[in-house]
Amino acid sequence: MEARYTASYALLGLNKFADGSTAPRLFFQSTTPQATFTLTIDPSPLLQHVDTHAALGQMLLSRFTGQPSSGTPEEQLQRRIGQMRASRLQAIGGHVCLVVEGNTDVSPPDLNGRGNIADASFALNVFDNAPVQERFEPIIQSALTALSLFSPVKADLAVRPLGAATYLIDPQTGSPIHCLRLVASGSMRIATPLTDDAIVQASKCVAGIHDDSSLKKVADLLSESQEDSLHELRAFVASWSALEIFTNTTFKSTYEKMWFEAMAASAPTSASKYFSHLEGVMKDKHRLNDKFLILASILDENGALEDAEKFAALKAARDALFHTPSKGTKVYPTAVAQNLLRKYFVAHLRKTGCA
Repeated sequence: MEARYTASYALLGLNKFADGSTAPRLFFQSTTPQATFTLTIDPSPLLQHVDTHAALGQMLLSRFTGQPSSGTPEEQLQRRIGQMRASRLQAIGGHVCLVVEGNTDVSPPDLNGRGNIADASFALNVFDNAPVQERFEPIIQSALTALSLFSPVKADLAVRPLGAATYLIDPQTGSPIHCLRLVASGSMRIATPLTDDAIVQASKCVAGIHDDSSLKKVADLLSESQEDSLHELRAFVASWSALEIFTNTTFKSTYEKMWFEAMAASAPTSASKYFSHLEGVMKDKHRLNDKFLILASILDENGALEDAEKFAALKAARDALFHTPSKGTKVYPTAVAQNLLRKYFVAHLRKTGCA
């Protein structure tokens, strides 16, 4: 049986398209899993099923609690949908939104007890939609990460989930059967425009991030640290963990070998045996700060020393938090960790041919 998943996110650091247009833009299409990603200023036309889903839940709750409602079921449904759309547009205030529309196959549940309100069909407690959401979560995190990597450095990185819905498709009629689930949160941020170049660069990197298991872990943590509702401490831990994993994995896979090759290239050929020996001796013995300095020197020679100092300060903040929590701070350098990771994540993607 076909199941569809729709989710939307407000990118609070991006308040418009740089060219001033308002038309939706196809950002990325995934084949595994099947999903279409659209960037838009007004997500409402793409969120019909999300709004219907939420309105059905509200109406059922009103019925269960005995709250009076005026009008016919059809009028109540449309009124609630209209209220949600108006509230959402006011809340996002023109921020760029990412809408994900995916579809997959699931085992048919028992739908004999499904109900209807107006012309909308729903099912309660007959289908676990979590596995469907989990199928799309990695590619969604990769897309959100790619967008954040190519956003202006001064932009806030917060992402606000606007809502999500899982629904089944009736094989007889092709109409949706709503499996009720909705999440949302909110706050306000400073935002900047999203350029065409950023959209193109980010879209090129989604698949590369998603298909690399190491980078996908980094993307998941970076994306988590940007969630608008996340506690400041958890956001810092997630951002630092992403930066640490990125440093360790890319150093081992790419920059350690490049560093020894660069040193050997500038030395007399007679010393080549020494560098081969040195590489073997130093394997897995580099300190974390040194790993970062090396990869930073390769990716940005001019800014490496300054960034290495930032990295060392971040590590010191992390160590204080984990080893001497009584001396820890309540103001966490999350943005510093995020921006440092974004800079070298992008540089690494370009170095390896993704961007």
